[in-house]
Amino acid sequence: MRNAVSALIGFGSAILAIVLTPWLQNHFWRRQRHAELSLAVIERCAKLIYQLWDRLPKIQGGERTDADIELLRRWGTLSLEIRALFSASTYRRFSKLTELILKYSNPLPSGGFRISDFDAAQIEAISALYEEIGLTGQQIAEARWWRPWSL
Repeated sequence: MRNAVSALIGFGSAILAIVLTPWLQNHFWRRQRHAELSLAVIERCAKLIYQLWDRLPKIQGGERTDADIELLRRWGTLSLEIRALFSASTYRRFSKLTELILKYSNPLPSGGFRISDFDAAQIEAISALYEEIGLTGQQIAEARWWRPWSL
């Protein structure tokens, strides 16, 4: 009787593993791929923000070049990718920076570009992206599952 129960449990476990393994592998692969894509988009975003930070004051001064137009197109493409990869609330926080970039991408009267506004918007945008994927410094510090409970 014990041998029959053991064989039945072994057989049932094997069938369960055969059925669940492909689904679980696909689930974790998709999550990993999404995280990789998200990090790549965040890195591109940071690079474009730096380029825009350098060029926007010059664009407002009337020095708009073909390279600037291409830079703004790349920002638009990146914004679409962020809208597709991240949640609606994260995209709303991020889109404040896009609105500011669009505002500053046209020549304005002198003094129109305020670096403090741009800095605040870029920090908010990047923070929102990192918060969604759980990689801010505070989120990492709070995740103490690997540390002893006494700490």
